[in-house]
Amino acid sequence: MPRQLLGDRKQNNYRKGITFLFGAVLLANIAGLIYFNFVTYQIYFHSDSAVANLLAEEVVKSGSLFPKDWTYVHDDILVVYGHLFIIPWLFFVKNGFFLHAVSGIISAALFLGGLWWLTGVLKFSKFYRLLALCAFSSGISTFAIEGLYGQVSYGVMGYLIFFQLCTLLRVIEIFPDTRRRPYVIYLG
Repeated sequence: MPRQLLGDRKQNNYRKGITFLFGAVLLANIAGLIYFNFVTYQIYFHSDSAVANLLAEEVVKSGSLFPKDWTYVHDDILVVYGHLFIIPWLFFVKNGFFLHAVSGIISAALFLGGLWWLTGVLKFSKFYRLLALCAFSSGISTFAIEGLYGQVSYGVMGYLIFFQLCTLLRVIEIFPDTRRRPYVIYLG
């Protein structure tokens, strides 16, 4: 029976039921992300993924955020990367896959939190915000889940973009005067 034919009370119950269903899907996806990072990703773990652990260890040993003896591929300097979430733990826990998984979970939380914030700033309804979180927390594909949540590389770029867009949109909201807006955006 189409939604338009339902009465207001039934339609309200229908919406609540669908929202509850997608909330349960989101919780299942988050549980799946945790399982993926701590268990399944051990199969995929490779040298690109291990860079976060190795760089974090080198940062602690050298005492510098940019170690002199570290060789960067393509002259990329990794400022915001998964190693930042590993560094504080190295004083308490031995470096290894467990810390990489912790870094992946923190990165996933920031990615999904940034997506939630961005969809809120864009004034999506809570239902569509929930749908966006369900889609992105599902991993989308093997390639996407490895890059976004396992390797802790592209997910970092994702949440940084989300945070920058949110900040930019807030600045545009705060400064409605279009003559001054470009200067405020350039300063940001």
